[in-house]
Amino acid sequence: MAQLGYRLLGAMVGFLLGCLALAALYFILQFALALFDVNHVRFRAPIAVFFLPFIAAFVGLKAGPEIFLLVQDNLGRAGPWARLILIGPVFWAVVVVAYVLVFEPFGYRISEDEWLLVAKIVLFPTAVLWAGVWVVAKFIIGK
Repeated sequence: MAQLGYRLLGAMVGFLLGCLALAALYFILQFALALFDVNHVRFRAPIAVFFLPFIAAFVGLKAGPEIFLLVQDNLGRAGPWARLILIGPVFWAVVVVAYVLVFEPFGYRISEDEWLLVAKIVLFPTAVLWAGVWVVAKFIIGK
């Protein structure tokens, strides 16, 4: 029964990662179009791109138990600070997105630019945290 739970959880995580990859592709394309100052262009994406979340869900369904057992083994050996460094950014992202969706600081309808601002608010503290951990591990603890 635990295998089925790991498989379903792997499928859900795979689907979410596929959706994130699809959103990242969209924003990269929009950035490239804005960079080259291209207006009023219809971009035709291959239909296979829209199946990316489902393909990732299938991969997560197949590899879910192995991935979660590997993560569980590695996190089990990690200390509380390592777990905080890994889980903290996920918690931060959920809190920021929940705040934006519940309290609507940008108004009822959120534009693309405002979603990019939310992404920056999520990613910048995470990048600073991980950069600080890298500096401490490389130059302070590593010597």
